[in-house]
Amino acid sequence: MGVLGAESSPPLPPPSPGFKHCYRKAHMALMKVLIGVPCNWPTVPVQFVESLCDLRRPPVSEVRFMREPMLDIMRNKLADMAVEGGFSHLFMLDVDMLYPPDSLMSLLRDDVDVVCGLACRRTAPHVPVCLQPTDERFVFEVQVPEKRGLLKCGAVGGGGTLIKTDVFRAMEPPYFSYQHRMPNGDRVGEDLYFCQMAADVGKGVYCRTDLVYPHMITAAVAVD
Repeated sequence: MGVLGAESSPPLPPPSPGFKHCYRKAHMALMKVLIGVPCNWPTVPVQFVESLCDLRRPPVSEVRFMREPMLDIMRNKLADMAVEGGFSHLFMLDVDMLYPPDSLMSLLRDDVDVVCGLACRRTAPHVPVCLQPTDERFVFEVQVPEKRGLLKCGAVGGGGTLIKTDVFRAMEPPYFSYQHRMPNGDRVGEDLYFCQMAADVGKGVYCRTDLVYPHMITAAVAVD
């Protein structure tokens, strides 16, 4: 038996490119981003300042610098600032790295919980900080990306990472910590600790492998 008035209607046409563009633009206008800079160096390199000045930002954003004795303390305080200030995202910038002008806008368009560009470790071996989980908690292995684009992974570094503040709301503080140790006794980095704890509450961690962050290193030379 048929249902009165239940006539089938033709399928809706797919959204036009113009509609998608307007939707993304309206969605971006609702974002409020805190750009947090933990200053764990005695001086801030001028190259970092130049990349910060060139960074394209959404209409509502603020830059805050933080100076404390430990990096995990600075990251936690910036996270608290972002949550308490009603920001939608925290974009964490380390001062020993350089960020392409479209870094923030590119990561915002990905619209995922936690996402970072591709960087290498500052100290040797300079392997990519794009890590996959293992069978042991807080233990990750290096993954050399074979494809360019958005890659789901287990952990990324802290510098250049965009985090939705809903991630912090789902977690218990501290979000970043140096107090945990791996089974072999090595200390877990504060960024890897955060990624593990975010995964524990069901939040996804991603690396955008076509967005590359140069990691600055220091060297000294002398005459023999």
